[in-house]
Amino acid sequence: MLINSFSKKILSTLLILLMMNTSCFAENWVTITAENGKSADLDLDSLNVVLDTVEYDIKMEKENTTFIHRFSTDLYKEGTPTAIISAVKLENNVKTPIQVENRVYRNLKQGTLQSEIYDVLSKELSEKEFNKGKNTWSKYLKKQQRLMTEQLNPGDFKKLNSRFVNKTESATPIYRSNIELQIDKYGTVVNRKTDDYYLQEVKKLDSLPADYSGKTYTVEVEMNYYKYVGAKTKTAKPTIIQNSPSKATVKISKNSRPPVFGHIQYGLLATYKACNDSLGSNSGLSILLIPVTLSGIIVSSISFLIFGGDVDDLGS
Repeated sequence: MLINSFSKKILSTLLILLMMNTSCFAENWVTITAENGKSADLDLDSLNVVLDTVEYDIKMEKENTTFIHRFSTDLYKEGTPTAIISAVKLENNVKTPIQVENRVYRNLKQGTLQSEIYDVLSKELSEKEFNKGKNTWSKYLKKQQRLMTEQLNPGDFKKLNSRFVNKTESATPIYRSNIELQIDKYGTVVNRKTDDYYLQEVKKLDSLPADYSGKTYTVEVEMNYYKYVGAKTKTAKPTIIQNSPSKATVKISKNSRPPVFGHIQYGLLATYKACNDSLGSNSGLSILLIPVTLSGIIVSSISFLIFGGDVDDLGS
């Protein structure tokens, strides 16, 4: 009885080891040839949908040496950008890893070997999995946009670097500055690039989606900070642009003044500037309209100051 039990344990262990080895070395290579005559082998069993990208292994010969490259292709972006994310050199059935420093995404060109490979693997993809991944990224980036909007607060316009403040584009002065955040899988900012030291508040975002395979993710933040009002109407859409599977641009807009007072101040300042421009232009104002325009300048400017507007903005 004891021997029989021991034999069963040995048999079970062998079966488990066999299954593990079979899954580890499962490969299904198919040879693909492009219009230009170049060919490579695609491992159909290596296909893996990761969020809104597909990863797969390609085997090719170069200078009598076999290389296996793992590619990542963006499923939703025009041109289906593709990059090598890892690589190994195969010699005498021994795989030697090759370090890939950065993912460089390049658009697929019709007729090339890489384009032919994508045509084959795309037939293996599940549309359901693709949509699920795309929705995951969309929800993640929208939430991070809200978090960064709450955290980023340049403060008083008088303290801001005037190099980034535009006073001529609209009735309200606009502070524009950019920040690039590189975050790890836990959402911690590991690298930061900014053209202005006022944008330093963002320290941490949410952890990256669990299925994301990269070590870091880059978020480019374009910030529009309106002195009076304009955050909801003057920031161009779309506010989130996913440039590649490892990089996105997020536009953030805020008003520095409370909504009610900001709108009143903005309206009075816009009126003042409109009347002032009419009076100063050669539009042939009727003599009867000049007093009305002057009255508009006086009333709007005084009211603007009473409601807390800055006198400097009347002269800009």
